[in-house]
Amino acid sequence: MAERPFRAAPTHPSGGLWAGGQRRQHLRGVRLVGTALPPSPSLAVYYDVADVKGPYLEASIGRAAGAFDFGAPAVYSAGQEINASAPGEVGYFAESGLTHVDFSATTSFDAGGLSIAPAIHFQISGDAATKAITATGTSRPKFWFGFALSWSSILG
Repeated sequence: MAERPFRAAPTHPSGGLWAGGQRRQHLRGVRLVGTALPPSPSLAVYYDVADVKGPYLEASIGRAAGAFDFGAPAVYSAGQEINASAPGEVGYFAESGLTHVDFSATTSFDAGGLSIAPAIHFQISGDAATKAITATGTSRPKFWFGFALSWSSILG
């Protein structure tokens, strides 16, 4: 069973994460805990090195079932929230603490040298900066999907 990291935001091709229309650079998460036994828990620490300097933690549990990988990370801001004493500074989250929980399902398949990995997500948010707000101002969970497309070829 292959482990796959689960992230709160889609990955930019250069290795950063997209956040609010800006590419966000970060050091790769350091996986502190992880097992190959189902379900597989993990704890990752990410530290932003660009505009918002500070860590966030991602505690996750995942399980592979057949061709699918299921994940449920909980994200905790430990320094990437808006600084109340310096309102001009930027932040990715409104407050410190638990920001959101994301439930996901992914799979992948190959077509020659092409690999396609679709994913669906359902996110429940507690932080104002991660909530989906309707036109009437009510909060609701987020649902989204996407895919990663990669290509590899032997050179020579």
